[in-house]
Amino acid sequence: MNATKAACYRLIQVVTLKQYPICRVPGCNLKASAGHHAFPRNRLGTAFNPKAVISLCLGHHTFGSFSAHESPELFEPVIKSIIGDEYETLRKLSLMTIQFREADYKRIRKILDKELKGE
Repeated sequence: MNATKAACYRLIQVVTLKQYPICRVPGCNLKASAGHHAFPRNRLGTAFNPKAVISLCLGHHTFGSFSAHESPELFEPVIKSIIGDEYETLRKLSLMTIQFREADYKRIRKILDKELKGE
């Protein structure tokens, strides 16, 4: 992975955690530690879209019987409720295979930097 793409992946995490520092799972008030990509990011359709990344605490992200990675099929309704009306649009977008060039990653990085600064 090139350095600019890696920077974009780090930035989407930082942007997400800044926007929502508390776990987004209803009833959980723990500090969020990760931005979870609601959809697979292998096609890059929503990999850098802040609307498709949700803040989760460590337990709801990775560990336990009710976590995004351990039981995705049980967790999907939670993700749908967090994303809301845009879920279906984002899901379809996530199915698109996107080919980014270095210049595209640089542009994404600038956009995420602005988002982080609140611009």
